[in-house]
Amino acid sequence: MPEPKVTKNRVHLDLKVGGGRTVDLKLRTERVDAVVDRVVRAGATILRTMDEPAMDYYAVVLGDPEGNEFCVV
Repeated sequence: MPEPKVTKNRVHLDLKVGGGRTVDLKLRTERVDAVVDRVVRAGATILRTMDEPAMDYYAVVLGDPEGNEFCVV
């Protein structure tokens, strides 16, 4: 779309690359971080990290160059 983002995303993607909760949190974190590094080099921006070890959860929220958000989990 040629116009800038002014409201919610038109679509929100969750890229599930960690392997799910049956995979050790440390390994999931490494997998997620590797993909995050790649998409940041491609132009994405890290918006926040959702790191809750007590809940066995790790994800990174990113924005594309147009401001649309997506998660790498």
